[in-house]
Amino acid sequence: FATALDAGEATFVYALVDVCDDRWQRGSRPMLRIVSTDGSDRRAVGTTWPAGWLRVAVDLDGWLGRRSIAAIEISTEMPEDASDDAVMPRGADELTGGFHLGEVGISTARRTW
Repeated sequence: FATALDAGEATFVYALVDVCDDRWQRGSRPMLRIVSTDGSDRRAVGTTWPAGWLRVAVDLDGWLGRRSIAAIEISTEMPEDASDDAVMPRGADELTGGFHLGEVGISTARRTW
């Protein structure tokens, strides 16, 4: 962020991610990382579902960095034990697989998922 985000009252940050290719069949999962201006971070990896929006949330309770958030990062993560077969194949004119980011939010409510 150009100016640090103060999420001092927040309990969690969440993202809704739609994996737009077949990597979900090979173990790709959504990852959410919150970075503070002091360099500390919190992260979480979500669960993979075969269809629909994937949800991932990072709990902020007890983390002092939530008062000065520098960045919110969303990506997909492949398991470390994935073989070369787990990497999505692509042709010369194709881009690597991606995802749609549906929503990123910050909540002061009690987390229910």
